[in-house]
Amino acid sequence: MATKKGGKKLVTVRRGTRLLPIVLIAMFACGGSNLFRTFRVALAASGPLINSLVASGALKPTDATLITQDFSDGVTCADDLQRGFAAIPKDDPNAKSAKLKVSVAGLRCFRAIAARHNFEKNPRVKNVADIADGILASLVVFYSEPGEMVLSTRSRGPAPVDEKALEAKLKAQVKELEQSLKP
Repeated sequence: MATKKGGKKLVTVRRGTRLLPIVLIAMFACGGSNLFRTFRVALAASGPLINSLVASGALKPTDATLITQDFSDGVTCADDLQRGFAAIPKDDPNAKSAKLKVSVAGLRCFRAIAARHNFEKNPRVKNVADIADGILASLVVFYSEPGEMVLSTRSRGPAPVDEKALEAKLKAQVKELEQSLKP
């Protein structure tokens, strides 16, 4: 849907995205299972940034539509990631390899979207996509066996030693994602 404002065409988004900081903090406080939902919410809240870039003339409305679709597709990747992790029994002796498989699928899903090159149409949007990629790459690195996976250049810092450390690292990365999404 598009709206005219001051002669410029804007991509409209759902109301309530200004609550993102509160939602992110609340979801992380509830534990790891909400981590993927938080990631999904962050990707879904890209609208205000995209709208501000269109309004400022930094992004064409046609590019904004493509980028909005790519973020929407990224939300689908996050949904699949959340469902995949939820399906792994807590007492599964092969949980780590199952989590690796789900994490790799999530990273591949997002990278396929990034390969469309729509995120590259604006440096701020590309930064958001790079942070999201880094979050997914962190999951892959964490669940890989030592030496099995080389740390992604987009993932920041050394791999965490346990799931609590991973959650803390991802929390910091999602906070960075949140900051980069501010208009």
